[in-house]
Amino acid sequence: MGMDKGVGRLVEALASCDRVALALVGGPDEMAAALRDRWVALGGREKDFLYAGQVAPERVAVYIRAFDICALPLPWTEHFAHYASPMKLFEYMAAGRPIIASDLPSAREVLTEGETALFFPPDDVGAIRAVVERLRSDPALRGELAAHGRALALNKYTWE
Repeated sequence: MGMDKGVGRLVEALASCDRVALALVGGPDEMAAALRDRWVALGGREKDFLYAGQVAPERVAVYIRAFDICALPLPWTEHFAHYASPMKLFEYMAAGRPIIASDLPSAREVLTEGETALFFPPDDVGAIRAVVERLRSDPALRGELAAHGRALALNKYTWE
């Protein structure tokens, strides 16, 4: 987790949403404190900002399975657009969680819009909020994205 990975935009998008909690795993405590302060300043309730801190690698899946929606809010940079293949993306799919992601070529190499994820333009706070609201209001779509993503992870991608 890092500010350079779009987490700040996620905070901006979700702080004003009703009945939304944001849970973050990993990253420096100082950054999480700054994000929590921003969350509250934007109208989010402090109790709805959850930060687990650093966790052992074998415990990451436990947290991911607790999420209703997993996000990959990467900004548009040359690196993220063309060269990044974040481990968390594959962890999200393997855990069978619905995914929202920045619409980047690197993400589209793995994910398919409406089948394994919903995309939003990088750094577009309104679009992030819209895809979260869409998934919140459509449990069937959440289930479909999760199931297709898990199947993709198990059938196409391995740790080898």
